[in-house]
Amino acid sequence: MSEHFFSFDDLPDEVKESMRAAYERHQMEHDVVAHELVRALMEMDVDHLSALHRILGICKDDTTAIAYYIGVVSVLRSTRTKLCLACGKNHDEALHAMFQDESGAPKADPNAPATPGISPAIAGQDGESDSTELSDADRADLMELYNLIQHPNGRIFCGGCGQKYVSLEDRMLREPGPAGCDSCQQKAKWG
Repeated sequence: MSEHFFSFDDLPDEVKESMRAAYERHQMEHDVVAHELVRALMEMDVDHLSALHRILGICKDDTTAIAYYIGVVSVLRSTRTKLCLACGKNHDEALHAMFQDESGAPKADPNAPATPGISPAIAGQDGESDSTELSDADRADLMELYNLIQHPNGRIFCGGCGQKYVSLEDRMLREPGPAGCDSCQQKAKWG
């Protein structure tokens, strides 16, 4: 009994052609990345090339070191250039464009409900205040509304679950209360 293994020749011609085209696209993308890398290396000074040489020497047999240095480079790139760790794009520019008109002034949403606990000037209802700074009273009201606790060291935590937040403003990007805190929702689900 002869066994027949699947081969490339058994595929229909259109499938073969699409596979060849995908392979050629992949090769072209690889070549572009390789050329960009060589160009970047050519622009490095001697100190940077020496440091890169040492790092590559450390990583040649150590996959843990490779992952470590990839993480270091990713974080530095993200923090210095505001690039997203996941996709490499700058989302801040798109975010600012979404909330500003052509003149650069903030867009006001006339249909947005007033945020409870905030003075009308801060909430943008009367249009008199362009200030983005919150008064101590407004800040305290928002901290209470969003169930946040500020530690003496300045860190902000959710009062329900202990989740850390970067800032009050970061927490305000989501709904007030447990509905806007993923950690509170997980705690409610799993106890």
